[in-house]
Amino acid sequence: MNGSTQSAEIKDLTLSTAVASLALSDTNLSADAVNGSGRLSLADLSRLSGLAGRDLAGALNGTFSLDLDPSQLSGTITSALVTRDVGTAIPQADALLEGETRIDVSVDLQGVDDISVTSLAVSNKALDAKGNARYRQNELSSSLTTNLADLAKVDPQLAGSVELEASTEGPINALEVQAVASSKQIMLAGTPLDDLKLSAEATANTAAPTAKITSSASLNGQPIAVDVELTSKDGGASVSPLSVKLAGNTVTGELSLADLDKPVETLKGTLNIDAPDLASLSPLLLTEIAGRIQGTVTANPETRQLALDVTGSDISVPAVSLGSVKLKANLTAPYEPETVTADIQLSDILTDATPVHAVSLQAQPQNGGTAITADVKLDKNGKDGVTLAAQVNEPEAGSYVVALSELAMRYQGIASQLKQRQPFPMRPVKRRSNHWSFSLAMARLPCPARPARRLT
Repeated sequence: MNGSTQSAEIKDLTLSTAVASLALSDTNLSADAVNGSGRLSLADLSRLSGLAGRDLAGALNGTFSLDLDPSQLSGTITSALVTRDVGTAIPQADALLEGETRIDVSVDLQGVDDISVTSLAVSNKALDAKGNARYRQNELSSSLTTNLADLAKVDPQLAGSVELEASTEGPINALEVQAVASSKQIMLAGTPLDDLKLSAEATANTAAPTAKITSSASLNGQPIAVDVELTSKDGGASVSPLSVKLAGNTVTGELSLADLDKPVETLKGTLNIDAPDLASLSPLLLTEIAGRIQGTVTANPETRQLALDVTGSDISVPAVSLGSVKLKANLTAPYEPETVTADIQLSDILTDATPVHAVSLQAQPQNGGTAITADVKLDKNGKDGVTLAAQVNEPEAGSYVVALSELAMRYQGIASQLKQRQPFPMRPVKRRSNHWSFSLAMARLPCPARPARRLT
């Protein structure tokens, strides 16, 4: 310690706790200078789980050096860290950080408005990343290159490698972002995705966003092509072209917003869906699907309507299959109950539970709300099923009232139906001494219950 210069010199100092160990050597401390080197060790990162708000695991060791002027918040910091089997409770991240990972970073400070990461390197058996960044007077420039050598570390259904390049430039509130991804071949659950090239450019400006995404590849010999561009002008935005072609399935169209502050009211355009072979998308989704879907989605700001007309057949996803799907709906902004019309038809529904032969659901404006009817047939003859009729109203914003006028259930020769309508509010099941009362919106279904009987 030197009182006249208000400084201190540390030749060798070690601090140890149950969480970490810190060793300093040849370190000088004063009001206008902090310089020296040291070693940091955290033998068990799980002790920091509470502070991080998630389960941590693994260990960290490393060295650091610093040469700072605290009075000016300027100087340099360098560190070389080694982690082992770091766990973050995020499976993909944990797989990439398995084993030993080396992290080298150098930081240059020139005040709170000029901070640079002059070099950053992260490397292990699965990952090799290098980059740099600089924040100066509310502007950010950065560059990052990453090579994922083994995608199986991210998901066991994947194989191969991918290279990524990303950069940013410009003010924080209108940041320009560029990214490129490429791979010679990626195996998706055994299906080859060849010659992948993906390019993205965007301006992250909420007042005038722009974006352009293009991609090309070959999935099991079938072409993949994506071309989507978002542009902004005079307070509005448009998406054109909008073309997504995935192994024989396409989504094309054009969309525009006349006013970004009123996206619902000013949305205009059409999406055309033509997906005759959903099974070919299974490798991209890493799950088995099948069937076909066709239809259109149209928005017209002049009539303030959003119209859906979609049909499908032989659709299957894990645990569910549909023989056919028909969806026609017309919603008028601001999409309140009194403006909704819909016609939904489903058939041959197979799930892990009870199979359903057909479902029919209609909605029409009525008496300031929406009248809904539903007919569910569990078998072809309609002997078993459910019939329902209800009125939905919105007496005040965010508050809905559902009034049942018909509810009939039939199953294996047992039938029940709604006895009467009464103005009961929505509330949970209430038990009384001699009966159960099920309150549904504005209707009640009483079911007698005696001590010698069970209701199952």
